[in-house]
Amino acid sequence: MNQRNRIWVILFISLAAILHVRVAVADEFRLMPNLRLTEEYNDNIFLSATGRIQDFTTTTSPGLELYDSTERFHGNLSSRAAWLVYANNPGFDHIDQFHSGNGSYQLTPSLALNAGAAYSVDSRPDRALPTTGLVVESTVPRRTESFTGGADYTLTEKSGLSFSYGYAQSVYLSSQPQTSNYTTNSAQISLSHDLESMLKNTKGQVTFSYINYDYQNRHLSVDSYSGTVGATKTLSEKLSVSINAGAVQTISNVESLNIFGFPEKEKLTSLGFTGMGSLAYRGEKTDASISASQQVLPSPGSAGTTNRTSLAFSADHRFTYELSGTFFCQYFLNKSTQTGVGVQQIDQVSFSISPGLRYEFTRDFFLEGTYTYTRIDDNVNNTSASRNLFMLRLTMQTRLFE
Repeated sequence: MNQRNRIWVILFISLAAILHVRVAVADEFRLMPNLRLTEEYNDNIFLSATGRIQDFTTTTSPGLELYDSTERFHGNLSSRAAWLVYANNPGFDHIDQFHSGNGSYQLTPSLALNAGAAYSVDSRPDRALPTTGLVVESTVPRRTESFTGGADYTLTEKSGLSFSYGYAQSVYLSSQPQTSNYTTNSAQISLSHDLESMLKNTKGQVTFSYINYDYQNRHLSVDSYSGTVGATKTLSEKLSVSINAGAVQTISNVESLNIFGFPEKEKLTSLGFTGMGSLAYRGEKTDASISASQQVLPSPGSAGTTNRTSLAFSADHRFTYELSGTFFCQYFLNKSTQTGVGVQQIDQVSFSISPGLRYEFTRDFFLEGTYTYTRIDDNVNNTSASRNLFMLRLTMQTRLFE
């Protein structure tokens, strides 16, 4: 076991021990071992425009979740393994793993502290698709680790100040042309204020953020500065809306070789719009939400960042006590924010639609199935790719100390 893994093992054992000790004094404590058995059929594993590979994938995923809550402390810990077995492509088989923990502590009536950590090793080509709309055409395992910390301070009865810092590192365990490692450092400060005197059930917010993306193996560094103004409003008991909008400046430093073979640096600067908005409905049997965003974010697998525009709609409806249905669709537009040696040009549109059903035999034993259609149009290479994915999952869990 290398030094990095030893640190993570010690960290999670320590957190588990702390949670165990707190059982006697906790207002609520829960330990929940669980097991997921998943069978999938995918007719285009790499979502490739040429050379489609189809296969059945069986995933056995044991996990453990812990939750602890007292008057001042709230924390949870989650650990899961995922053993992927491909029927016709055993070279893709891998044991993925996902671990995370976070907690918050009310130090004083005005000051709350929070921290979190996560570690994962994943290998699925579509690992980033649900959140970015992009696909890494490789099953090379990727190790990702992140740490966050922050504080929330109550200034007055109506105003609050929050600060957060985050570090993340993404490393592919085997070098390939379509993969790129990077580290991220980010900081954010936000001021919120209750606007009840001007607008009923409305809270305003001003946020300033800084993010640095460092692609060491591609000689590229990107700094992003943004500022937004927004508000959250409760329209009724079932309906709420949130919107944030502002500007983002991106500064890219690209290092390349000139015609004489000497290294030289090029600085590229861009200024654009950033924003997020959502509308949520929470009913007795139906929940639904629609959201939209425009952000500058890293491109998974390749070097550089993209201007990412996304639209998403989701809905859940309970037909009976045991049976419920889901519907989800999502749209992404990704365009690269910089050009240069070692930087992959991106101009892609992706769309996914996914209906599903879930049947609960008991609260801790349920079966769910989904069908997902995905299409990606690559405007750089003038190609299109589509995928049909059928998934069936059985989940079994038990709740201890509840």
